[in-house]
Amino acid sequence: MNAEYEQIHEAVRLDPESVWERLSAYLCTSATGSSATEEYLDRVDLIEDLMFWHADAFIDRIQALAETCPDLQDDVAAAYVGGLAGSPGRSPPRSRSRRAPRGPWPR
Repeated sequence: MNAEYEQIHEAVRLDPESVWERLSAYLCTSATGSSATEEYLDRVDLIEDLMFWHADAFIDRIQALAETCPDLQDDVAAAYVGGLAGSPGRSPPRSRSRRAPRGPWPR
């Protein structure tokens, strides 16, 4: 992980709007050589965190960015995008009734 990634990663969680230009430039940069795998994983991690914490505000921007930066499409496809709604502890409320549903079958 490089220093630029660390700075952007911190801001993605707290205030992604403030680093959107740097983030989009970082996501569109394809690395080559020995650091390519690490930078690929960094980009995927940034996409995952952005979509987890701020999906509503950034999903359309990521999609538009992926259309202008074709290499980013692979990174987006590799990202696990669960989001807060699908995270543990955030399940939809259950019915208050614990009774089994009634049906036409005999008991």
